[in-house]
Amino acid sequence: MDHYVRYFSRHTGTEIPDALVTAHLGLNATERAVAALGLTDDGALDEAINAGVALAKARTVAWPPGGDVESAGERRDKAASIADLVMVVSRTLLTTANKVTDPADRIACFQSVQHAGRLQTILRRRQ
Repeated sequence: MDHYVRYFSRHTGTEIPDALVTAHLGLNATERAVAALGLTDDGALDEAINAGVALAKARTVAWPPGGDVESAGERRDKAASIADLVMVVSRTLLTTANKVTDPADRIACFQSVQHAGRLQTILRRRQ
């Protein structure tokens, strides 16, 4: 997490649109960190999520250009790469599910694999 804090504190951007994007990415990292630390019972996760959602509504955010810049072939290649990554993550989750002793952890792994499988199917259709 220290790496993220150092990165986002140095890369705030000088132009408002870029600064807003950097801030949004920082809030996204914060949301993930809060979730990873299990800070969910006091509303911290809800506030982290709400902060990112609120900032995403800013009109001046300079989001990277959409799909118009990429060719259809480039989008297919990216979809294939993401699908491959999803497969690796799914395998890791299945292996982990077979090792954990807590039933809730096992169920969470299997449910995640189920969603990842659906994601992979969608991505493969784009090829």
